[in-house]
Amino acid sequence: MSPAAADTTVLEENAFLQAVIEAIPGTFYVLDDQGHFVRRNRAAQELLDAPGEPMSRLSMLDAISADDRPLVAGMVQEALAKGYAETEARVVQKDGQVRWRFLAARRVDIGGKSYLVGTGLDVTERRKLEQELEHQARTDFLTGIPNRRHFLDLAELELARAHRY
Repeated sequence: MSPAAADTTVLEENAFLQAVIEAIPGTFYVLDDQGHFVRRNRAAQELLDAPGEPMSRLSMLDAISADDRPLVAGMVQEALAKGYAETEARVVQKDGQVRWRFLAARRVDIGGKSYLVGTGLDVTERRKLEQELEHQARTDFLTGIPNRRHFLDLAELELARAHRY
């Protein structure tokens, strides 16, 4: 194979890989062992809203809500140590809106270095439905006051606390 043909093949492979990465639903990312981006798709880029920023300076934690950063940092460390980790965390979008994301990462070792390959899917609507179901399970829909089940759950917690102290 001539060098020109090899270059064409490499370009075609890179174009194919980039098309696959862009087709992944939600965000796709590759992180180094410090949690900095090595590669990401357009959806992840839009979340970060840092088009001119070199990838090596951007961390996954830059897009995560301050309250959830320790949780996501722990997920990154767990994925590096155990090979896989997942969590749900709040992500702050460029418009300031906070959305819930299911984040998953798997460790891959290439050339003696560890990387995390991961995805993030928006689960905000599911979270809202879960909260609504929990509210409905604990509240009388006619009066809006806590129902018997909620009262008994609270009473059980208070009784356990009273036994402790």
